[in-house]
Amino acid sequence: MRSLGVIFLADIVGYSKMMAHDEPKTLELLREFSKNIIRPTLEKHSGTMIKSLGDGWLLEFQSARNAVNCAIDWQNLSKKDGKVNLRVGIHLGDVEHEDGPPPDVYGDTVNIAARLESIAESGDVAISTSVYLCLDDEQTKLFQNCGKQSLKNIDTPVEVWSTGNLNVGSTGMARDNVKPAIRIKPDESIEHQPRTLPEHTNTS
Repeated sequence: MRSLGVIFLADIVGYSKMMAHDEPKTLELLREFSKNIIRPTLEKHSGTMIKSLGDGWLLEFQSARNAVNCAIDWQNLSKKDGKVNLRVGIHLGDVEHEDGPPPDVYGDTVNIAARLESIAESGDVAISTSVYLCLDDEQTKLFQNCGKQSLKNIDTPVEVWSTGNLNVGSTGMARDNVKPAIRIKPDESIEHQPRTLPEHTNTS
């Protein structure tokens, strides 16, 4: 069945290193994170857990606002806890659903969300314009425009918004991507000042 959905992908940064250093402790951290953060926030924001990916999670929401609020909660709570670092990617579009069991989701929307997650910096949330346009004023203040980005195996460039910068070295970026992945924020102190031409000094 195909329908509109908001796909949310998150993973733990440095998971392999954590497992190599102390596997039992890392697994315990995952259990604690699932119990103390994932379950209550999913219920709070009406999200659906599609599947756990070992070091990450694939979720679906019916509301872009709810998905972003959930992502911000995850980041704030994990930063406060200081035990795991997350990156999150969210995209809104058509999703192919398979009832299962177990249930699953497929399609370009899932692929784009995965790419957005992979290019987000640790501690940040990266979203597409389709998600950004659904947000309220308070939510949009959290995001900066990083421009159109060419994502690996995605035919059309995607305009990306992030709570921080993007990881330009990520494998999620297409090799021909030459656009700078930076935040674009106007200087409000000079936004309304008249423009003047610079004076030229004769040095001859």
